Amino acid sequence: MCLDREQLQRLLRDLVDQKFAGGYVVATSFDRVVRLGRQIVELIVSIGNAELVYIAPDESESDSSHSEMVSDLLAVVAYWNGQLYGKRSRDLLRVEVDSNITEQILKWTKAGMSYRWQANKLREMNVKDVKDKVFISRAVVRRIAVENLSALEFLTETIEQGSFAHFFKEHCKITNIESNTISHKQLMKRYRVWCQANNPVWSETSNTKVCKALTELGCKGTYTKSKLRLWCGVSFSSKGEM
Repeated sequence: MCLDREQLQRLLRDLVDQKFAGGYVVATSFDRVVRLGRQIVELIVSIGNAELVYIAPDESESDSSHSEMVSDLLAVVAYWNGQLYGKRSRDLLRVEVDSNITEQILKWTKAGMSYRWQANKLREMNVKDVKDKVFISRAVVRRIAVENLSALEFLTETIEQGSFAHFFKEHCKITNIESNTISHKQLMKRYRVWCQANNPVWSETSNTKVCKALTELGCKGTYTKSKLRLWCGVSFSSKGEM
């Protein structure tokens, strides 16, 4: 029985607080509430002076003890499978690659290369994760491509000369690594200096519009203790060193 579910915790607290007294708690079937520990939940419902109602017919009432044991074992297996795949998903999100590799993946994706082909190609190139030094899997390639979909569209769309998008495309790069940061103040300063040489009209672009553009590109905004705004997952390219 897993109590790490916010909805279940809220339900149990409300039952104990008598918020459903004289009413009903409706569920499709018992395993939609908990896979194991059904009697505990039913006891808490009764303490809350409520009634637990199942919409779907409960076939387990007519099952033999053997069938009930099989059902419990399957529930345990299903629970631990969920834990295992959840860990794999979390591990997948922790994988970081160099910004140049992110750009390469976006170019391959744009060219129509499959994620499997890209993963095999990266293995041939001996490209590994920045932290754990393991090869980049197909699932990681797919995650990077999906996360940077807006950046991929940004790289391929026609942009107006002298705009912030034009500046960003030429002087910045999406790294997808949170430790890579640019201060918002520094970014705006460089952008306005660049505008004076390219298109002074765009130098009046508001902070709000710039923040919206960066958010759409997948950059994560945060603040330091001194209230300095930072953009994570982005850095200046060598071309952007002014």
